Amino acid sequence: MPRDEENLEKETTENQKNSRAGASQDGASALGASEKEKAEEAGWEIKRVRFLDPELQKLQDELFADEEEAPVSEGPKDEEGPLKEGHRGAGKKTSGSGKTGADPGSGKALPGASGEKKGRSRRKHGILDKLRIRSHDLLERITESGEDASSIDDGDVRSYLKLMWGNIAVRIAAAVFFIFIIAMVALAMHLHPGKNGETEAPATPATASAAERQLTEEELRELEIQNAIDNELMTYTDLGIVDVSGYINVRSQPDVLDMTNIIGQLTDRAVCSIVSQEGDWYLIESGGITGYASAQYIITGEEAMELARESFADRAIIETEVLNIRSAPTVDAENVIGKARMSERYEVLSVEDEWARIKADFSDSYEEAYIYIGDGNAVIRYCLNEARRLDLREMALTQYDQLVVAATDGYINIRETPETGSIDNVCGKFPENAGAELLETVTGEDGQTWYRIRSGDVTGYVSAQYCVTGNEARNIAVNAAQLTAYITTDALNVRSEPSLDAEAWTQVTRNQSYHVLDQLDGWVEIELDSTDDESESDRAFISTRDNNVEVTYGLPVAIEYYPAVEAANAEMAFRNQIVNYAVQFVGNPYVWGGTSLTNGCDCSGFTQSVLRHFGISIPRVSRDQARSGSRVTSDVMRPGDLVFYANSSGTINHVAMYIGNGQVVNAASRRSGITIYRWNYRTPVAIRDVIGDRTS
Repeated sequence: MPRDEENLEKETTENQKNSRAGASQDGASALGASEKEKAEEAGWEIKRVRFLDPELQKLQDELFADEEEAPVSEGPKDEEGPLKEGHRGAGKKTSGSGKTGADPGSGKALPGASGEKKGRSRRKHGILDKLRIRSHDLLERITESGEDASSIDDGDVRSYLKLMWGNIAVRIAAAVFFIFIIAMVALAMHLHPGKNGETEAPATPATASAAERQLTEEELRELEIQNAIDNELMTYTDLGIVDVSGYINVRSQPDVLDMTNIIGQLTDRAVCSIVSQEGDWYLIESGGITGYASAQYIITGEEAMELARESFADRAIIETEVLNIRSAPTVDAENVIGKARMSERYEVLSVEDEWARIKADFSDSYEEAYIYIGDGNAVIRYCLNEARRLDLREMALTQYDQLVVAATDGYINIRETPETGSIDNVCGKFPENAGAELLETVTGEDGQTWYRIRSGDVTGYVSAQYCVTGNEARNIAVNAAQLTAYITTDALNVRSEPSLDAEAWTQVTRNQSYHVLDQLDGWVEIELDSTDDESESDRAFISTRDNNVEVTYGLPVAIEYYPAVEAANAEMAFRNQIVNYAVQFVGNPYVWGGTSLTNGCDCSGFTQSVLRHFGISIPRVSRDQARSGSRVTSDVMRPGDLVFYANSSGTINHVAMYIGNGQVVNAASRRSGITIYRWNYRTPVAIRDVIGDRTS
């Protein structure tokens, strides 16, 4: 039949299903590598078969180009063993658990195989799948919109079938489909005018009404959904979908041991385009992020397509730089529980008064949350979930709406009221470079400007002259943010080696934070404190596998502290003088072997120098100081008593002074200097009264 006389066609939804059934037998299982935008060009050369639709022709060209590039034969390739990507979360196919986690723990290993051969196979099937979807789209267009049927040539359908004809299993289905298409072409020519200028009698109202009744509203909605799904899936190159409990990290480099290379996260059922494979890592693109993700937790191929089709939902796509996520649909500084960033996607449960109720898959504490989508903050679309960007240093800042940073050496006093002149209203210490939320700005009775802040567990007033806000605060904070381990369980063992077989030589407790020195698979090494003997190589490792530790970048926060006030009896008054004197040196440097409270000292040099100021003499090093005075228990500790800690061999190597309220002051380390900790920040081994004034 001459091409200018070829019949034109129109297809119903039922034809589309038949087409899909036939195409699926060909084995097309994953999306291909070309982008829809690049295919909107005309004038392709005729190759193999001729498509009038330029996108179908382009897809076919890619298919045969890929076949021609394939080598004639491949020699055997070495298999690469699995690299297990993991910290806290656990893949569904592993024994770990927990909604959140830095990286999933050990899981299924990928079998070794030829990556090049796999990639070529994925590309081939992907292109075939796109041919199928595009063919359906063309037929659907004239069925639903009434578009001029002459814009589609039935040669496109025959060409598609010709491509599929090599598979014996599909021939019967293809023949039936082709016969049905010819019948539909005849119907299309009858219902729509051709391009030759001929016209047909317009349909009567009764005829038009009957045609409209062919599809119900529910059926039209289903067609809309299927179109949205097909169009969305076509945007992904070699589709991958995440299968974990919690999330996996996206990294700038394929290295699980370096936490600083984390640039994003993929939650369960989030999708990505797979660019390439490097050993046990996929280089992926998702949510505007390009990086590496562990291949053992990403499903590909036909299974990925099936899971993706089941994972569509209405999602809010963020269209502003930063958007508050709240626990309630009201604007309140107290209900901010997180931050959403540009291009991130959140599943929408409902919408009311421009507030979207979303699934809180980012939090362990909340199941749902709210974002304000008015003012162009977000758009809701039926789509898949994608990666969320994660700059760990920037994340340290997003917890603050109005950031205040302490910009002075040492500490600033936090007070219960905006006034100085007494220590009676001091309620905390605000360390150098610490971060806080600015709640309000007030003017004191003396005309001085004060900031009311919230930092950690402390809320109070600080003098504005020692703090900075705005861009200056942000610049300081980005550089000051440190990788920190936050303990989230009552007690956690500390071991000398990153192994459960290593002896637990001390414990750390809930709500304590520690600088992270190193990261390994399922472990972090933390800094506890420095010791009297610098030759000692005591190391402190804690497990991150059971969600007992949150490891992230963070700013220092305020320390709750209430100075000891004058007591009614002389015994306590003397002890209060000692601890108040000791605390005034908080923020000064640690120097191993030093005894200067201002220029630097170590732990035992600190306690010796403080007590010497009050005429009390004790030995120079901590293990000898532990033999001084008398033994006391923790339930009768008093300010001024010394608390001792030991190394993994049980030898005392660190000392601190108890200051009341469950706290100690000590010269901790070069990084921390003289600071205040909880008295059981690690397990004490002895408490001694060296003041000797107990009468009971």
